[in-house]
Amino acid sequence: MNNRLRPTDDVLEHCKRALAESNLLAVDTLVRRLLSEYPALGDGYNLLGNVAIREGEPRSAVRWFSFATVLAVKGDGASPWVNLGMALEMEGRLAGAAEAYRHSLEIDPTRAKVRGNLARVQFNMNAFAECHDTLLGLSQLTFDQYFMRGRCRLELRQGAKAITDLREALALRPAYTEAHRALGQALAQVGRHQEALEILLPMHAQSPGDTDLNYALGRIYYDLKQLERSKTFLLAAIDDSRHRFEANRHLGIVYRSLGDNGAAVPYLWKALELNPNDYHSFDHLGEALVGLDRLEDLEKLVNFTLEQAPDNPAIWNGAGIFLKAAGNTERAIELSKAAAEKYPDQPVILFNLAHMMNETTLAEEAEPFVKRALILQPDYAKAWNTLCVSYCMPYRHVEARCAVYRSLMINDQQASAWLNVGVLERSACRFTESIWAMRKAVRLNSSDTTAQTNLAYALLMAGEIEQGFRQYDKRWDNPTFPSARRPFPQPIWSGRKLKGQNKTLALYMEQGMGDEIMFSWFLPLVARRVDNLLVECDYRLVNLFKRSFPEFEYIARSQPINERTQSPEIAFKTPVGHVPKHFWFEIREHMNQVWSTATRPIVRTTGYLRADPDRRAHWRAHLKSFAPNRVRVGICWRSSVHNRARDLQYLTPEDIADCFDDRFAVINLQYDHLLEETDVLERKGAKHGYLFETPPGIDLRDDLDDLTALCAECDLVVTPLISTAFMAASVGTPTWVFRSSDCGRIWQQLGSPFVPWLPSLRLFFRFPTDPWSETISRMRTALSEVCEMGPEPYRSVLDPDPTFLR
Repeated sequence: MNNRLRPTDDVLEHCKRALAESNLLAVDTLVRRLLSEYPALGDGYNLLGNVAIREGEPRSAVRWFSFATVLAVKGDGASPWVNLGMALEMEGRLAGAAEAYRHSLEIDPTRAKVRGNLARVQFNMNAFAECHDTLLGLSQLTFDQYFMRGRCRLELRQGAKAITDLREALALRPAYTEAHRALGQALAQVGRHQEALEILLPMHAQSPGDTDLNYALGRIYYDLKQLERSKTFLLAAIDDSRHRFEANRHLGIVYRSLGDNGAAVPYLWKALELNPNDYHSFDHLGEALVGLDRLEDLEKLVNFTLEQAPDNPAIWNGAGIFLKAAGNTERAIELSKAAAEKYPDQPVILFNLAHMMNETTLAEEAEPFVKRALILQPDYAKAWNTLCVSYCMPYRHVEARCAVYRSLMINDQQASAWLNVGVLERSACRFTESIWAMRKAVRLNSSDTTAQTNLAYALLMAGEIEQGFRQYDKRWDNPTFPSARRPFPQPIWSGRKLKGQNKTLALYMEQGMGDEIMFSWFLPLVARRVDNLLVECDYRLVNLFKRSFPEFEYIARSQPINERTQSPEIAFKTPVGHVPKHFWFEIREHMNQVWSTATRPIVRTTGYLRADPDRRAHWRAHLKSFAPNRVRVGICWRSSVHNRARDLQYLTPEDIADCFDDRFAVINLQYDHLLEETDVLERKGAKHGYLFETPPGIDLRDDLDDLTALCAECDLVVTPLISTAFMAASVGTPTWVFRSSDCGRIWQQLGSPFVPWLPSLRLFFRFPTDPWSETISRMRTALSEVCEMGPEPYRSVLDPDPTFLR
């Protein structure tokens, strides 16, 4: 065998000399002849690979070098892999080249040149993290290697380190433009924008069409909040495929920052089409569509993104939030449940689902989801606060208190958590503590409209009348407030006296029917400060108000607004809810006047509204004929508005029927009663002995003149706190109200045992989770006491404050 190797070695040496002299044909001929005799000769394949390289045939070179790597023996095993890597790199097969270089380094880790080759390939593959790690293995770097490592660090957002490497590169080759460009970008990345501009702007002046420079400058000016300049540069870069996605996304964000959601939408849509998995584009586009109220497009956005990027938990989470913003709450919860099932280990998805459920009063369903979030992330402060809400809704106050204070132990800067503390303290009638907590919430987040309005109610419930009604002005900021501001052109009335100036004040009613009736108590007080008063109200109240306060002018609320409100003699406007703060002293004075009267077991007062005398006479005769020797009681048991909170206030016909026996005649005042409901009341009447009637020939919904006249002729009205209660009490009829409350109080009492402007109204409270049976028993006992008194207390009028309406 040794005798045969000598001539082989001689031939190989001869071939290497021929290769060095570029005698490629001779090398090819000799090596092929040698390989025909020695086919396992790895050096022969290496030589053929080198010949192919010299002849510009990298594909053939790859073939020969591959054979060489298979036949390599210990000692020279690294070189074939290096050669193979170089051939693959020449052919453009970068992944294969990187693998060959890595194999070579596994055999011989000391080869710095090979490490440099691997870094170069990784850099050209945009594998910046891998390139960076490879270059860290070199003790001395060339210019190219400093530049590559600087660029890698730039891409990896290691701006400060990138600056160091790029300055080293420029020290070796000061005129290299790409290094200057990268240095400018690195300076911008670390916030040294002016230094970046000093480098990049001169380069842009020489090459204004350079899209890389335009994109870099657009990003810098965005960071500097110079949005118009940012927009200009980004628009110049948007057609470059390398920057199309980022430029579209940033242009959308720039337009949103400029307040132009409409212009932002097409750019954000394009960015999302280019990269459906990009949450930032999705989020900004969703918010822009919400701002534009383009709810159908929001649905399309959610459907498109989940179809194109079905495995992004952030997008699943955002999709539910945007569907809720689009008003499709049912679909939002359905999708969020699917997200929670798909990503059971994502606490933010579980939290948002629970939060969404709480907002739709599904507290019992929300509880297990938020608890799962807390198992995954025990220090999730917002989740503890959401658990508090889940406990509050079913009135589990002890558990709610524990949850909210756990939340505040983690983060005591949560406005919503302090609001929940305020609500819990209010439920315990600790109003000082409640007000303090709600003020803390407002200080932390003055735009929290729920905290603002709850603070107003807490102040009023505590009897802080002036502060409470001044805070009540904030009700308009709450998006759930049931009334819109009327678009009258005048400025808001400050409460100052206008007497003697012949100026007119336009006052418009707000909220529901009961609120319009309640706040109409203030009209005589307003008249003390103005010469002329124009009142806009529900059309059904115009005649009632005209009869009660004939000195004022009335118009029915309409859309568009009545032309009368545009008259030049109208100097000021005010919503009626803004009025009480100007008359807090008069309210207190009135409370003192009526206190002894309003705290009687039952009282009929003059009332401040005047029912139609002819209709009163009609109903007086009718009731006398229907039930001449009985206590005549008008009843309601619910309103037509249903939700979790409102339904807690309502009774069933069976419940309210249990209040009465054969001493009573029961008159149905329920405007939207169902046949099955009145059937129950008739059957109960037959059982208990009371008379029952639905009054004939009256529109209980819309003919409020007739309804208030009927209420005025009833001996007593028993009802939840709905508009009928305010109608009956406003005409002075004794009105007994069923009410659910966790603190046994309503804000309209203003800290007193009664409602000051409705002294004939008496409240019968229950805790919201208690059955009505105990309250009905108290009501039945009180009704029996009334029967024993005789008719004088409830049929004779007592005027508790004779000076008020004068």
